[in-house]
Amino acid sequence: MMPGPPGPSFPQRGLRPLRTRHDESHASFRASGRSRPAPACAGDRGTSGGPRPMSRDDDAMFQVIDAVPALVSVCDADGRYVFVNALHARLAGTHPAALAGLRPSDAFGEAYESRHLPLDRLVLRTGNALPSFEEEISDRTNTVRILLTTKTPFRPPVPGGGGSQPLCILTTSLDITERRRAEARLTQLATHDSLTGLANRLLLRSRLERRLEQPRSRTTCAVLFLDLDFFKLANDQIGHEQGDALLCEVARRLEKAVGPGDLVARLGADEFAILQSIPQRPVDAAPVTVPPDFATPDSATPAAAAAQPDATESTPSTVLAQRVLHLLEAPFQCGGEAVHITCSIGIALHPQDGATAGELLRSAELAMHGAKSDGRACWRLCVPNLSEQADLAARLRTDLREALERGEFVVHYQPQVALSTGHIAGVEALLRWNRPGVGLLRPGDFLQGANEAGLTDAIDRWVLQQACQDAADWHAMGLPRVRLGINLSPRILGSGQALDLVTETLAITGLEPTLLELELTEGDLVEDFEAAGEMLGSLRQLGVAIAIDDFGMGYSSLNYVKSFPVDRLKIDQSFVRDLETEGQDAAIVHAIIALGHSLGLSIVAEGVETVGQLSLLMNDGCDEIQGYYFSEPLPRGELEDILRREQVLAGPMPVEPL
Repeated sequence: MMPGPPGPSFPQRGLRPLRTRHDESHASFRASGRSRPAPACAGDRGTSGGPRPMSRDDDAMFQVIDAVPALVSVCDADGRYVFVNALHARLAGTHPAALAGLRPSDAFGEAYESRHLPLDRLVLRTGNALPSFEEEISDRTNTVRILLTTKTPFRPPVPGGGGSQPLCILTTSLDITERRRAEARLTQLATHDSLTGLANRLLLRSRLERRLEQPRSRTTCAVLFLDLDFFKLANDQIGHEQGDALLCEVARRLEKAVGPGDLVARLGADEFAILQSIPQRPVDAAPVTVPPDFATPDSATPAAAAAQPDATESTPSTVLAQRVLHLLEAPFQCGGEAVHITCSIGIALHPQDGATAGELLRSAELAMHGAKSDGRACWRLCVPNLSEQADLAARLRTDLREALERGEFVVHYQPQVALSTGHIAGVEALLRWNRPGVGLLRPGDFLQGANEAGLTDAIDRWVLQQACQDAADWHAMGLPRVRLGINLSPRILGSGQALDLVTETLAITGLEPTLLELELTEGDLVEDFEAAGEMLGSLRQLGVAIAIDDFGMGYSSLNYVKSFPVDRLKIDQSFVRDLETEGQDAAIVHAIIALGHSLGLSIVAEGVETVGQLSLLMNDGCDEIQGYYFSEPLPRGELEDILRREQVLAGPMPVEPL
């Protein structure tokens, strides 16, 4: 039997498998005259081929590699170490030779290997480098370290320059633990109140804005604005030092009152705020019942108690407000003196009391002043001035009509990346309004006004034609042929206009039908499934693809799949967001991917922001990702720049939202 081909080896001036100048066993091997066996790469273990004997040049090279302040390793296609440097081995509690042929789990545990192997397979499959990403490991002392890791394909050259060896993966990790700790300290100082440790106004506003950017999630939100009653008098009575202690105790009680997804902030002096996440529920669900312990407190004035809404049927926000009032009833011990403090609370709900963070905070503060006027020690819901509200709505409708005429609407595009190739497979068209004096608005900020003004159809037509024209221009410019996804409103679908509208738009713009994908939002109501199915079937005959957006969010998910000629399912970002921490969401995502593939459908995961989410989705066999991990929604020009990169995954990729 002929011997097998030699395993991969490294030239004199290159990397060597698992050897270092500082290896403790060098002396013994040199003294005995023996040569060290070398592990093979890419599944060719057990062969006799290996690296050439070390020379002085090799020693110098290994000293350089070991002096690099980074973890360096090379793994073969089977996921086994071919090379590690001294720092990599030292953090694993061993020396490089001891890791020869072993797996990453032998160095840093199963979680480390399960995170890295899907990414290694992606590098091998695409031949492209991955962007840098942050990860945590535990070293030999169980100290958690934060690493900035990169992965790139690496083909070890053959000594003498002839032939080639199997492709491996070069992984380099910088230890950025101290940098991140310093940044965390600076961030803590910038975003938290120095006295109480609560979030400050800056962090509250940032979290609120981030929350409002996700209008189609399974939760809505509310802002509770709190002002302590007569705090100045109490502060003068007990002294400023004890006053600070009282504020800190108030902060602790507020944190005790809120739920795990809520944020408590100190806005300044004796003002606090709570950002509350509220799970959405069907309209026919049972109302929230206020426990007897949280009934209107005795400390409220009779007038205030009489003015309270019915406390037996309430909302999550009013339940929380009652809980706060209840927890503040107990006296505060300040320097041996019992001090009684109450507060007035204003509640603003999204979206009815404000579409932006500033509007919600103002509405909640106005409601708080209403609680003060009603006698303090109570809560009030925001009751906007009806005439002012009508004026604002009328102005919005007028501005929307002028926006169409003035060309103030723009389309941004968010890429969808195929995990099998690493290339952009498609883009989703997303409407934005560049409102003068306000800035760039998302649809959730103005679509209700557009609907009231009867402008929805006109805006939908404009988006369809503009996006199709942009896509046709890209193809005429020789850019990659990417799929264009556009959300199809149920109004157009139900009116029977969709077929004529799409046919006309494709003819005007010259876009190939096979490059257009119409997205039907799964949460929207389609009353006539049979008629909608026939309409979508006709579109499919043109070559247009059909996708279901926000899949899993509504009550008719499977009915959509059954009734409509669907090509693709888009997993809603609310399931992806907690994929790494919520077992239920992970199970749902896994089930959706399995269901889609069993029906021959492609799967796109929306809202992918971290490498951990990416790794889990790859393990589940997801086809494409969309989210801030790759890119935020981009104007046309910026997307064109990315499309010009033939190997998109070899370029820089944001790890966190931009």
